[in-house]
Amino acid sequence: MRLSVDQLKAIVFDIGDTLIDASGIENAGLAYVVARLARLGLAAPDCPLAGHYGSVARRSASPHLNRLFGLPYDVFREASERAHLKPKATLIGHAAYQAFVRRQIKRDWGIVRLFRSLNDLGLRIGIVSDGTTPEQVETLGKLGVLPRVDAVAISDRVGVLKPDPRLFDAALTGLAVQPREALHVGDSWDRDVEGAREFGMTPVYVVRKPIGRRSRKGVPTVALGHLQALLGLLPKASLPCKQR
Repeated sequence: MRLSVDQLKAIVFDIGDTLIDASGIENAGLAYVVARLARLGLAAPDCPLAGHYGSVARRSASPHLNRLFGLPYDVFREASERAHLKPKATLIGHAAYQAFVRRQIKRDWGIVRLFRSLNDLGLRIGIVSDGTTPEQVETLGKLGVLPRVDAVAISDRVGVLKPDPRLFDAALTGLAVQPREALHVGDSWDRDVEGAREFGMTPVYVVRKPIGRRSRKGVPTVALGHLQALLGLLPKASLPCKQR
């Protein structure tokens, strides 16, 4: 299945669970925190921190919150209190979690090659993501793709969360392209796929595991970790003629 775009000029990517396995990193980080606190005698091995972290994060959703890199301390403290952790354990756990996450985000040569190939085709690359700009830009730097990115629109700067059209508009304004000239690649059906489609962009849906079909409701799918398959979906006739 090839995408249908009149004149493709740009591809816009989400970050969490699209360019990186954010859910996997979060789960591993919270498990690491509980194990470390248990070794220190500050938590039970079966401490339910992860469940409380997720519920507090969802309830506290804000354009200025970056769940992957660690909730703001007062929000993390609420999750810890629900898990019956004492203040000392909360302090240690918060710092340990943030350090763990940063160690997990590393250069991804597959993503680097993909972005290089897109640039070689004459395509601009944008980012639309919920989160905080310093941490999301740090992620792009750690992945090794920041020099390939032409525009970044993060929720804390725009002041809204996806699927608000203002977030997509901010990215396309930075790329100087129209919605019909851009693809959007993301993992959330409601926030990414539907948000981009409502704004007039062509969506590509990222799934965590390979699935038998190549599209869902007419939207092509690409498996997380296999984003290079995106190149096979591009409408070659509509690509820019000028190579970078």
